[in-house]
Amino acid sequence: MKKSLALILAVLMVVALFAGCGKDTTTPSTPDTNTPSSSTPNSGGDTATTPEQGGEEVEDNGPYNFAKGKFEFNADGYVDEAYEYTLPLSTTDEVFTYWTTCWTPQYIPEGGLQELETLAYIEDLTGVHIEYEAVSSESRSQNFSVLLAADDLRDIMDQANFFYTGSPRSMIDDEWVINFYDYRDYMPNYLFNLWDRNDIDVLKYGRLDDTTWPAMYGMLIDPAPGSGYMLRQDIMDDLGLGKAEDVKTFDQWYDVLTAFKNNGVKFPLGIYKTIELTAGSSFSGYNTALVISENGMPATKIIDGKVQYSQTTQDDLDLITMLNQWFAEGLIDPNYNSYGDNNAMANAITNSEMACVIFNPSEVAAWESTCSDPDATFMPTPRIKKTEDQILQYGQKQSQFHMGAACVSAKCENIPLVCTWLDWKWSPEGILVDNWGVEGLIYTVNENGERQLSDFVLNHPDGLGTAWVMVLYTNDGLRQPCLNMHRRMYAYPGGEIFLQMFDTWTVENYGGEYDIPTGITYTDEQSEELNTLTGDLTTYISEAYLGFLEGSKPLTEWDAYIADLEAMGIGRCREIIQEAYDAYMA
Repeated sequence: MKKSLALILAVLMVVALFAGCGKDTTTPSTPDTNTPSSSTPNSGGDTATTPEQGGEEVEDNGPYNFAKGKFEFNADGYVDEAYEYTLPLSTTDEVFTYWTTCWTPQYIPEGGLQELETLAYIEDLTGVHIEYEAVSSESRSQNFSVLLAADDLRDIMDQANFFYTGSPRSMIDDEWVINFYDYRDYMPNYLFNLWDRNDIDVLKYGRLDDTTWPAMYGMLIDPAPGSGYMLRQDIMDDLGLGKAEDVKTFDQWYDVLTAFKNNGVKFPLGIYKTIELTAGSSFSGYNTALVISENGMPATKIIDGKVQYSQTTQDDLDLITMLNQWFAEGLIDPNYNSYGDNNAMANAITNSEMACVIFNPSEVAAWESTCSDPDATFMPTPRIKKTEDQILQYGQKQSQFHMGAACVSAKCENIPLVCTWLDWKWSPEGILVDNWGVEGLIYTVNENGERQLSDFVLNHPDGLGTAWVMVLYTNDGLRQPCLNMHRRMYAYPGGEIFLQMFDTWTVENYGGEYDIPTGITYTDEQSEELNTLTGDLTTYISEAYLGFLEGSKPLTEWDAYIADLEAMGIGRCREIIQEAYDAYMA
């Protein structure tokens, strides 16, 4: 949407739709704070230049402690070591606006998120003043549209790239947001963390090309599988079925589920209306993604260099044939289509009517405590394979990124300082503060010098769960462009048992030949054609595949299903993705 059109639309929008809830020793000066970087990727040195200054050397940042000119780029345009900032970053009174959300708005202080202890502490350290606008999670999309129509984006916008409905490139070309590449001189720690992963997918992730970066994306420290299937170990003990960690193949899984069924567990296996929640995590041995959604096409994979859609290959036919049998035998709840998450199946879980469920380690203790059986114990199974020695080829590569991201408004009055503030959170000091918050409130230090979550976090006075306390008081990988230490959630005596769950789900000797690179990008024309083609395909695939599961669509119609997809244009979709994949590989 062009700005002129947006301004016209603004007149039509209703205003009521808005929702939201040491000294520096340098000589003060007023630099041109919106000047993009003009240095080459390997410029380095102790000085910096701007076009307006005609290439003159600049040795003074004025009231700011910018990194520009104080670190070196490597030959590839990234950074080889972390950068330590001198604090405060600013000694000015500038105030920047930050558009975000809060999942527990009832705990926002009267004066706004900026009054939370950790955010106030960060402001004291950095000298950068942030005014947060916490829009309800349900109205973010609508509110973003209103802000865009009014040409009134806030200085920092969490996940604006997800809410923007135009092409990512037009966000920059139409001057809605900055191109982070132009301000890379102010982001040494972000560049270092990208480079340090030694992964081409990481360097390409979220970039339209080498010099067009519309957003800053959040990453994980020590990535690990976030969730996986867990079995009721107490029931297995009663039935003499061994340990959950030893259930490694579909045949073994079937035997356990059948034993559960024969001993009073009504519908042993929990699946969702999307069948699985994350691609490739639930039925790993079939090397496919079984996320069924009317809102998106199946995940793609690469087989012998060729793009294929999940839910269309022989592996997918074999998998749905197995699940169709399990469904017919009553191992799967026929009401699965009403389960969008674990809360929807809470009665079945807590009443022991379901005994094989996907959990995140952080929620296990809470679910066990709510079960009617006081001995209820959930333990993880490894990623299930066809045979124990099978080398998995798909869906097990751990993403280095989480869901958080942010854009910076092109109208921000001091883009270098905002980029510097964002980058400080990726510095050695900033990482600790951003992840652990304030000592005494969020964490304590034990006799071994290790940080441990405080009683306030573990036993919140209002009963707020540990994960939600941390999301509120420290960084949030659900929305922010942070470097998230997700394992800190288990920093308490006994927490090591939950950390071991991550290890159970981690696949050793992973092949990954079917994984499609995450950094693939599309031209505007390719994106537009895909969007045009995939609407009807998405609906047809989701309805047909669930029909195969339940038996309402006979498996003998599989070939006809594939023929229908080809007639509806799925071949052209593959061609477009193949073109993008080949360009990426080149």
